[in-house]
Amino acid sequence: TAVPSVFTPALAEGVEAPAWPWTYQPLDKEEVKARVFANFSTHGGCCAAVVAGIVEELAEVYGYPYNQIDGRMFAHGGGGYGRRNLCGSLGGAFAILGLFLTGSDSGKLRNELYAWYETTAFPIYQPADKPEHPVHSVAGSELCKDSVGNWMAASGYEFGTPERGTRCASLSADVGGRLVQ
Repeated sequence: TAVPSVFTPALAEGVEAPAWPWTYQPLDKEEVKARVFANFSTHGGCCAAVVAGIVEELAEVYGYPYNQIDGRMFAHGGGGYGRRNLCGSLGGAFAILGLFLTGSDSGKLRNELYAWYETTAFPIYQPADKPEHPVHSVAGSELCKDSVGNWMAASGYEFGTPERGTRCASLSADVGGRLVQ
């Protein structure tokens, strides 16, 4: 797979990495959502889509140091980390929180994101080139199996259908957009 154009080769030896936590720069929520949606099918699913959607947007707008992270390293988070556990889009969002905030500072935002995710009817994000989402559902938990399962029960679509893929790509865009909001 080709490396996205927003990345640059590693900096020369002797160039210091920024101190952690990194400084967050504001982003356009709609741009992030569109990038996350597009990354879902090219970067390995929900978790990588959220991480890459945000860091690639940061890299494109602000450059270094954001251009040193390849969000595809989070491709293992798709499908609830392969076990239908924590929704990978949340895992990706939490990784981003960890890049910019200490544990105590990120806990409040993490919990707000959990509460929003568990009670929101997804998907919300509607890409212009796709048919309108026919069904929305509430996960009731942070688990992939509940989020996808409730949607499949409500919609009648099976897991392997393109409609389910579009739904999860849109949900990932919703999570990425909410995080940068």
